[in-house]
Amino acid sequence: MGSFVGFILLLLALVLGVPPLVIGVLFARTRQLRREVDELTHRLYLLEGRRREDRPAQAESYREPVAEPIPEPVPEPARSFRLQREVPATPTAEVPEESLENRIGGRWLLNIGIAAIVIGVAYFEKWAIDNRWIGETARVIQGGVLGAALIVAGHRLARRGYALYGQMLSGGGVAILYVSIYAAFIFYHLIERPVAFSLMIAITILGAWLADREESQGLAVLAVGGGFITPFLLHGSADAQIALFTYIAIMTSGT
Repeated sequence: MGSFVGFILLLLALVLGVPPLVIGVLFARTRQLRREVDELTHRLYLLEGRRREDRPAQAESYREPVAEPIPEPVPEPARSFRLQREVPATPTAEVPEESLENRIGGRWLLNIGIAAIVIGVAYFEKWAIDNRWIGETARVIQGGVLGAALIVAGHRLARRGYALYGQMLSGGGVAILYVSIYAAFIFYHLIERPVAFSLMIAITILGAWLADREESQGLAVLAVGGGFITPFLLHGSADAQIALFTYIAIMTSGT
């Protein structure tokens, strides 16, 4: 009962604390953007005023040009030449440095939200397990469904332009799938080691595919780390040095 009350208090703290912080960050960012727009508008007015002052001076100094005789072209000996085209150098645009407001609003709050979801789900799962509402098989299935749902939702968000949010959700889904397979093998003994090993390899391939498709270094690190840690998570008493080093060689080449 105490854990459930703590979970409720945690949710209330997040609900009451996060929105004011988000509103404050957005208000500060809006004021900064408004100042930048006002400054650009003032500069534009100054440039327009200078152009209007320069036009009368240019009109007074203008004189009709006198036609000069065109000299006849002198024939030159024919010579072979190669036409060279100069390619103008493309100016490189400077990437503006990310401000503190963008970091707080775009990254830190997102990480806090993901952590709050994970903590809330963990408290609820513990409370349900203590009351024997959910069996061992149902827990593993529930974790797999939740991980798959997060991956699908993250992929859709990334396709709609919210790349950072989509990658965070997809990474959370991949991590939940790893934890579900690990719990099914180590804690509940629902599957054998070859099945668990094959499922974790499939999750690693899925994470690598997501990282390549979304061009995300975070997902790539998660997939590579999960792939390398898989043999240590599914440890056993039998000696399998050849299989272990073969798997590590394959992971290294794939990385």
